[in-house]
Amino acid sequence: MPNVTIALVEGSKFCGSPIVYRVDANDVGENAVFHRIRLTVNVNVSGYSDASFDFSSPVENSGHVNFDISSALLAAAEVWQPSETPGSYPAITYTLDAVEDYMVDGVLYEGRNGDHHSGGTVYMGALSDYERMTGYRPPRYSRKPSSSPEVVHEGKTLIVPGLMSSSPSVTSFLVGRDSITAQNAYAITPPPDSYEIRFINSFCVHESIHVIALRTAAVAITTEKQIISRQETLTNFSRGVAIKQNNHEQWKMSSGPLDKAWAAWFAHEFLMARWAWIKIGSTFIPCHIIPEETTPLIDRIKNDPIAIPFTIELDITGACE
Repeated sequence: MPNVTIALVEGSKFCGSPIVYRVDANDVGENAVFHRIRLTVNVNVSGYSDASFDFSSPVENSGHVNFDISSALLAAAEVWQPSETPGSYPAITYTLDAVEDYMVDGVLYEGRNGDHHSGGTVYMGALSDYERMTGYRPPRYSRKPSSSPEVVHEGKTLIVPGLMSSSPSVTSFLVGRDSITAQNAYAITPPPDSYEIRFINSFCVHESIHVIALRTAAVAITTEKQIISRQETLTNFSRGVAIKQNNHEQWKMSSGPLDKAWAAWFAHEFLMARWAWIKIGSTFIPCHIIPEETTPLIDRIKNDPIAIPFTIELDITGACE
């Protein structure tokens, strides 16, 4: 019998979007009790780890099986731990091996007719559902809009992802009046209580944004009461204790005035970020972003600039101001 064959059906530069391979099987005859394809995905996350993931599926009347391998690539990518400092982004390379198993006339044939595929290279992140529906797939690494200039604060750092490149990259520069001519940005004097936040965007590349503090902070301390039991005497007795934790500071923030396109980016990209750091003094503190229960995007009657409120919760304990 000839070998099974592996071919790419639909691919993406990002492993968070479907990456589908088709495996064409052999015709093993009508007497086959069962017939399946096994696909092994060998993954290397550069500088981090190697792993293998196995898929299997029965062969139906069509004579082929489709496998979406993106889940395997994402599982391998989980080993990557980002920092606040932009650096090299690990390329995820993979190869594919397929074999078929079948039983004919009571005889089991396993691991037959194998094929190897060189696979490819992808990066962490994903296209949005809208981009997938509209077929927009250039290898860009930022969704910041160009409807109006981004407002940036002088004296702070701006992290700009490579917009059109074959692999993720960033440019970092200190914001000054003369340093943003090549960017779609407008430098202003920083307002009081403004902060720089770095985050990992949905393409898994560093970006930065400048936000305004609303001068309110709180902590959500949780308390658990317990009793320490002792053998009681006249001078020694059981007592209660309160175990307190979760003294992570929560700071109320605002995006500042935004137009419709920037408000959409703020809600769908920045507020959804998994990894973020806020610069306090000269130190980047790990934090996470907590959106309001409902985030306003636009009022089509008033058509005023939009300011999106949100909360930053620090991932460390202790006073930071």
